[in-house]
Amino acid sequence: MKYRKPSRFRMNVPIHLLMGARRLIYFLLASMPVTFTASVGIGTRMNPLDWTTPEFGPEMCQSIAAYIPLLRETLERAPARSKPDPIACEAMANKWIAAKLPELSPGNMPVSGLEGPFYDIQRVRQNLCNNLIRLAHEDVKAGDVKSAAHRTALVLRVCEVAKYSSVNSISMATESQRESFKLVSQIQDKVDGATRKGLESAVRQVSIDPNRTVEAAKHLLAATKTLYSTSKSLKRYASNDMVPIGLSKRPSLADTSSMTTEELTVAGLAESAVSMCRNLGDFKATLLKSLVL
Repeated sequence: MKYRKPSRFRMNVPIHLLMGARRLIYFLLASMPVTFTASVGIGTRMNPLDWTTPEFGPEMCQSIAAYIPLLRETLERAPARSKPDPIACEAMANKWIAAKLPELSPGNMPVSGLEGPFYDIQRVRQNLCNNLIRLAHEDVKAGDVKSAAHRTALVLRVCEVAKYSSVNSISMATESQRESFKLVSQIQDKVDGATRKGLESAVRQVSIDPNRTVEAAKHLLAATKTLYSTSKSLKRYASNDMVPIGLSKRPSLADTSSMTTEELTVAGLAESAVSMCRNLGDFKATLLKSLVL
């Protein structure tokens, strides 16, 4: 019988180590999908301003990317604080107004704005406006109505930036503008003529467009229907003659029995945004009359 010399590998490595190495290799191969998914998820949470996924399409991603440098600078220089830096806040507000940023949603927006990059942009803008409103209130208490008027006018203009990027954005921007209108009504009789003219100009630039909100809600409801039509648990979507729920000029939730939770959320946001737009329009008309007189 011919003698075969054992390999150097088998001579130097014990069998239990070989078995352990094989188990380790199998474990690593099996855990790779989970590890990759977790790393992507953690990376996304750690860097909320990195929107490089193709989820929104190339045109939308290009528009969103234009906001990133401004958002980063705002978060660095004028974050939300109980005692914000007035110089930094005013400087960043002027940058937002002068940036000439593109529309986030070309045409009508099929997003609610409750999460994702639309919410991130809205949140940074909203925090900046809240800082300015807080500073304006402090100015009023200190008797510096001219500074309060200047900062209030900045809020009105900053809110117009990306105001119609989502249904939720409309509501949030409108709320800040409503608070600013209240401040204007308080100080309008205490400022000089030039400052009063500046307030009037800022108020006139506030856009009131509830119809755009209605159209956006229609598209959002249609997108919601399309998304959930693939779910077998939603049996009512099996009907071929179902049509998207349309919102009239005064949206109504009369047909709530046939609406999903997602549609109820969208319709509720739309009703709130439209109602706030109309109320802001009435407030604007009353305020302009008093400013001109």
